[in-house]
Amino acid sequence: MADQRPPNDNAVKTRNRTANYRYKWSGQPDIAGSTSWTSFRSSRPSYSKGVVVSLPGGSTFRKSTNYTHESWEVGPYAAATVGPGFYNGRTHSGTDEGRDGSLFLAGSPVLRGINVPLDARNEAVTKALNKIADQKINLGENLATLHQTLALFTGKTSFLVDRLYAGLRNRSWRKYIYYSARDLSRRGVLETAAQEYLAFVYGLRPLMQDVYEAKELLTHHAGQTLLLKASGTAQRSEQQGPKVLGPASNSKLMQTSFKSESKLKCTLWAQIDPNHKGLRALNQLGLLNPWGLAWDLVPFSFCVDWVLPIGPVLYAMTAPAGLLFVDGSISFRNSETRKIEYTIEAGAWSFATLKAQSPADVSISYEGYSRSTLGTWPLPGLWFDQDPFRGDRSLKALALAILGLSKARSPIR
Repeated sequence: MADQRPPNDNAVKTRNRTANYRYKWSGQPDIAGSTSWTSFRSSRPSYSKGVVVSLPGGSTFRKSTNYTHESWEVGPYAAATVGPGFYNGRTHSGTDEGRDGSLFLAGSPVLRGINVPLDARNEAVTKALNKIADQKINLGENLATLHQTLALFTGKTSFLVDRLYAGLRNRSWRKYIYYSARDLSRRGVLETAAQEYLAFVYGLRPLMQDVYEAKELLTHHAGQTLLLKASGTAQRSEQQGPKVLGPASNSKLMQTSFKSESKLKCTLWAQIDPNHKGLRALNQLGLLNPWGLAWDLVPFSFCVDWVLPIGPVLYAMTAPAGLLFVDGSISFRNSETRKIEYTIEAGAWSFATLKAQSPADVSISYEGYSRSTLGTWPLPGLWFDQDPFRGDRSLKALALAILGLSKARSPIR
């Protein structure tokens, strides 16, 4: 797991582990010792805040920045053992907690690392483009706060108006209307009507202040620029099989598995172009892209899109029509797990001479994250769908097959 650190801490961080070993040989002194090696490494080369830009309407927007963070960590494991067994007439046994452990993180091993797969990038970008093209006026996120503030403003204003009307209709207060609250307090008026009027005057001021503050808040939200935001994601998994690692001096290292689970996300921010609203309207109706329309007319083209999404890529090509690019980024998160079998191989203390062998199962975890900024609209691209029959697609495929069979003529008369 990546370590937590303050924003400006960009140093490479490491932690060490001490591993003990002991080899016993009857009639001879034990061979024992310890070694220290890096069991954790974390790298975050840079951390910077995005530039704040002003948008039409007076609101501001903080742009995304490039960023990377990687960490490797060796997990806990039991010591490897060998023996007891007989060799050349003597008893041998040994324990090793990782004498060659410096090889675990040597070279910062990764299967995928933070190298973004092109097909996953194409998938996430294409999905994000089509989502932002299909968005309506994005009232949900942008106007939710405005609606709440408007309700607050109208509620307080309505209450204030009702209070004012109630004061005007109270005839017993009319002779005090031309007196301020301070005048009434100085006169020491003790009448019930005067006391009620005094409480009325004092109560109006905070209420009017609330109305004024709600009005200022409403003006601020109403003047903000409406932004469109869309995200597209893609997930990938990879794995590598067994292989021998090394060279090791006192042990045999065998990689048993290496797995990677990654997720890529494309995030886009845009504004509606006031000079080309007609293009966006045509695009939302699906009338702006002749290539997409032509592909839709191809029989069973939607079945091809299950495996190779040609249609979504064609429509994504005109997604930016009627929109102004504000910001965008490609973020990639990858989690990897490497399993290593650590077996003692030190002279007479080896599996070749002592069959009683218990290797150590070492687990190494890797976390990588990267974010790259987009300066303009990204280009869509093709990808191969790794799960073409997800959801109800298998049922649709079966229905299409049955429909095709029903139209075929039987050769039997």
